Amino acid sequence: MLLQSGEAYLSIPPTKAFNMINSTDGNVTAFSYASFAEFVAGSGIVLTFDYATNKIMFNSTAPTGSILLLSGNETDVSTTVSNTDTIVRTYSLGANNYSSIIIESEIEISYGLLSTPQDILLKIKDGGSTKETFTTHSLGQVGISSITAKVSFAQTNASTITITQSGAGTDANTNILIHSLRVYAVT
Repeated sequence: MLLQSGEAYLSIPPTKAFNMINSTDGNVTAFSYASFAEFVAGSGIVLTFDYATNKIMFNSTAPTGSILLLSGNETDVSTTVSNTDTIVRTYSLGANNYSSIIIESEIEISYGLLSTPQDILLKIKDGGSTKETFTTHSLGQVGISSITAKVSFAQTNASTITITQSGAGTDANTNILIHSLRVYAVT
């Protein structure tokens, strides 16, 4: 049986075919049963087609030592000082084979007129394990203290990365503002 499509005649395919490829970000639909979908390898990606197994393999070609941004969360999160180690920011790291993970965050401590003069501890943790501790010292006056917190460590298992804060005493007049939490992977 022949069907007309524009000026060309197309025959019904002799085998089963698909008309749509779905993904979490959208889909690609065939224009007709005789058309095709094209996979295009983006930067750092190699596509390998295996006709015998009916599989398409997507592989990264990022060279060893390359840095990949896994998460670039730039949303502000604010809290006041607690007298216990309290989680302010989190990131769920999946199982991987990266050589190391790099965490980076910009943080501001705002001391108000009634702030308690005390050191504030900021920690970057991998699971429950503290990887780095940053101490901000009380200004003894109204103002803002800013730090960029960075740490690097190896982690190939799934893990929750956290930024925590604490002081010697709870202080509702001292504000901690975490501007970002960036997670990088080194291949």
